[in-house]
Amino acid sequence: MLELYISWELFIPAALFIIRGYLSIRTIDALARHRKCTLLRGILDILPEMLLFCLWCIGGLNLTAVYVFEFICYAFRWRPIGKDWSKGFFMASLAQPLFMALHMIAIGTVALIVKMPMGHILYQPFWRIVIISGALLVSILADIVILNWTSLKETLRIQAASEEKWPFMVFLWFCNIFLLLDSRLCVSKIGWKLLPLLLIGAALLKECFIIYSLVHLRSIILEHHIEVEHRVLAKELEQQERRTEELIHRRDRDALTGLFSRQYLMEHMELLLEEKRRFSLAFIDLDGLKRINDSQGHTAGDRYLIQFSRYVIRHLREEDVIARIGGDEFVILLLDCDKTDACDKLEKMRSEITGEEFEHVPTFSFGIAEAGIHMEEDVFQILESADKSMYQDKESRRK
Repeated sequence: MLELYISWELFIPAALFIIRGYLSIRTIDALARHRKCTLLRGILDILPEMLLFCLWCIGGLNLTAVYVFEFICYAFRWRPIGKDWSKGFFMASLAQPLFMALHMIAIGTVALIVKMPMGHILYQPFWRIVIISGALLVSILADIVILNWTSLKETLRIQAASEEKWPFMVFLWFCNIFLLLDSRLCVSKIGWKLLPLLLIGAALLKECFIIYSLVHLRSIILEHHIEVEHRVLAKELEQQERRTEELIHRRDRDALTGLFSRQYLMEHMELLLEEKRRFSLAFIDLDGLKRINDSQGHTAGDRYLIQFSRYVIRHLREEDVIARIGGDEFVILLLDCDKTDACDKLEKMRSEITGEEFEHVPTFSFGIAEAGIHMEEDVFQILESADKSMYQDKESRRK
């Protein structure tokens, strides 16, 4: 009879511990993605905890000491979570109070069912086996839920790696301390019927607080991740907008002089024609560029173009537009200006050129075309008209 009793004591908890160890290793593998899951690995990792509770079932080891040593077993089992020890410490700190609370609920429930003081129950090996077996079954079910609930696995993995876990870990340690104090109620031999209810209520309350805090921590982490993603997206969008602006600037601007490009000028003219705005177009042909390039090099020619561009800009209004459309060809768009006024402005600009601000005194020919008078006009016709007028001015200057 003694041999059968001992085999009964050893077989039930040992079998459940082996199943739990295997599932725990699978859970660790799912959460940490670090170790290969094997039955042998599970047995070796669960062996210290299994021996601990078997000694408690058979030899009556102090329950509080069992819980303390059990945490060491948890920490040993969760050690492989990456190189960061805090991840394993977090999972051990989370698992320990949950299992302690389940164990105490099982103790209180058995005491209520058999109507015996909890201290008397814990001194009977049979009831210890029932209690630890019930707690192990619930723990096994929890591992099965974690393994099959993808979002829960991802949540625990994120929380273990998050910096926001530390306040929650402090809370878990307070729960561990209070549960260790509650464990002293389990050995009480007072035949008070409300004592098991008090123990069950306290354990359930701590379970609920832990689960609620876990959910709250998840929401905090998700909000933080969303905020980080928003910042990353905003930064990427800002960089993309900056790149777009740079591309537009390169497309719309002449690289040498910084004036507008031919494409920008044409688009701007089309927009003004659609709005039926009146403007004049001055086509300028700068003299002497080829001679400077041939005699002094292209660097001197570039300086010649830049100096002339700056000179023209100083004589224009803010709403006027100047573009470089060729090597030595410029176009000025004079808004709300008729042909006569435009011609007077260009003549004044040409006559006020002095040698003080130029390495080479520029001369130029220009032609004016007025736009916005005829509805059938297009940008190419206007530009061609100004170009023809410029050649007439060039011929007249040669005479």
